[in-house]
Amino acid sequence: MLRVIIFAILSAALAYVSRASLRVPRSHGFYRFFAWECILALFFLTQGKPDARRPHDAPLIWIEKTTQLVTTGAFKYIRHPLYSSLLLLAWGVFLKHPSWVGGGVVLGATVFLLATAKVEEVENVRYFGAAYRAYMQHTKMFIPFVL
Repeated sequence: MLRVIIFAILSAALAYVSRASLRVPRSHGFYRFFAWECILALFFLTQGKPDARRPHDAPLIWIEKTTQLVTTGAFKYIRHPLYSSLLLLAWGVFLKHPSWVGGGVVLGATVFLLATAKVEEVENVRYFGAAYRAYMQHTKMFIPFVL
């Protein structure tokens, strides 16, 4: 029930931010709103069976407290599809208008996303043990078959 309430609140916030675009169905913002809504819905349809019974992982938010190792879908090929998409987003925004300052910021985002993934892998090895280590041996971190 809490997930539904959070989804509704976040949807309302998206609708408020997109209110001008929602009045113009031929604008790109109209469709962008629905794309964001779909992404938001996907966020709440996790496969990992989040569970609050991970007391040693207190800093994690509820969706990160997964109790089932997911190795299907994108996770069959890469361990961090969300971070991969954030890397692509960051670099896409930077490449729209490259600058020295922007280059520094996008490199910072890259370093912090890499650090995030590395620390998350330590947490996953701690929780899932040998199963996660084996998973790491046959998947790439961010780009299938490459990195």
